[in-house]
Amino acid sequence: MRTVAEHRARIRALGIVAAPRSVPVDDSVGHVLAEDISAPVAVPAFDVSAVDGFAVTMNDLCTGSAPAVRGPRVAGPVTDPEVHVAPGTAIQIMTGAQVPSGAQAVVPVEATSGFVDDFTSGHVRISGSFAKGANIRVAGGDIAANEKVLTAGTRLSPNRIGVLRALGRTHVRVRSALRVAVVSTGSELVWAGEDTRPGQIHESNGSMLGADLAACGATVRRPNPIGDDVNSLRDTLELCADWADLIVTTGGISAGTEDVVRLALQGRDADFGPVALKPGRPQGLGRVDGVPIVCLPGNPVSSFVSYEVFVRPVVRAALGHRAIDRPTREVPLLSTLNAGRAGYTRYLLGILEIDGVTPCGPSSGSIRALAASDCIIVVDDTSFDHGSQVRAWVLDNSSCDRFR
Repeated sequence: MRTVAEHRARIRALGIVAAPRSVPVDDSVGHVLAEDISAPVAVPAFDVSAVDGFAVTMNDLCTGSAPAVRGPRVAGPVTDPEVHVAPGTAIQIMTGAQVPSGAQAVVPVEATSGFVDDFTSGHVRISGSFAKGANIRVAGGDIAANEKVLTAGTRLSPNRIGVLRALGRTHVRVRSALRVAVVSTGSELVWAGEDTRPGQIHESNGSMLGADLAACGATVRRPNPIGDDVNSLRDTLELCADWADLIVTTGGISAGTEDVVRLALQGRDADFGPVALKPGRPQGLGRVDGVPIVCLPGNPVSSFVSYEVFVRPVVRAALGHRAIDRPTREVPLLSTLNAGRAGYTRYLLGILEIDGVTPCGPSSGSIRALAASDCIIVVDDTSFDHGSQVRAWVLDNSSCDRFR
């Protein structure tokens, strides 16, 4: 029997990686860049106004402490492409607009007598003194043409999405577009929304695991649940291998005669066996046509715990996350725990309270426990008294605030 650490090491050794792919910029948030990003042109590409106001020459500015007695005539708005600023004239301009030729400074409207409507005889009076170049963002003053702006390995946050768009990019190459196929097995499974017949249940594992994979940043596909048909499962796994970087299966890996995942991968590059954790003792891993596959048990809690212990960390690592493990807190136990099976690590669903943590229950098939839990309590095989300090993986980030 393998330990948890040994099985985790074997899964890491599968080398789960995301192939670099080009994705739309608007879909790239959270991904990790696979390329350096340089500016194709200078930013700004031309001189722009930093304020709403008037573009003027130095002849019409007061450079001392006294305000101008009479300001220049307002020759027009900057929207006129033919407009030119000559001494004795001012051009009405808005923030971000291109500074017209001849202008040497922009005076904020707050330092003037205000905007005018008459561009034939209207004048503007300027208060205060302004230096040459005041309130003008010069071409290339932010980023020079061909200057590197973002480097490979950078995680794309919303502000960096804005940078990419400002540089004119529509697509970007990322190294973290991990594709994961999640395959649920069992003849008893039907999709939610479909009527169940005697002996059937609604499929839940694929939705549960797929939701977290997507939240981590993976692209997820979930084929229809596969019944206890070896050939159908083989066909499905081969189709998944054509697309995916990783395949995750649930169910069908115990030692029974109808365990379809074990049978489908028999004679291939796959290994099944017990791991010393509870719940989730049966585990499997291998490759399908060279694509890593991790095989988890089918009971809901066993599947969830196994995913958290073995799959989620390698997925987050492949996606380029710096923190690959759940936040962990040392908290008091609000009940007693009897000794467990010798040599096993126990992963118990729990509820974080303001003063500690309470286990939800040990059942590997308890939907009630899944509904109530917001953490996983990690303990060894010994007994624990009320008040003992235990380790809890926090599933709901809002729960972290209670123990900071």
